[in-house]
Amino acid sequence: MSKKVVFGMRDQRWNNISCTLWGQFASQLLKYEHDHKFGPIVVILTLAKIREAKGNIIFSSLS
Repeated sequence: MSKKVVFGMRDQRWNNISCTLWGQFASQLLKYEHDHKFGPIVVILTLAKIREAKGNIIFSSLS
């Protein structure tokens, strides 16, 4: 079973965005969060799937 991490983030205009990371991307984020217990985490997404659902923008990693 592939790992999955779902979290919220905000863009530069303070719009809420839902983000789902799968597989190795989820594992990398969890390891980083465990090893660095301070401050916010900056996430830069490349090769992401972007869609709109019920007026909300949703980002998802491509596993």
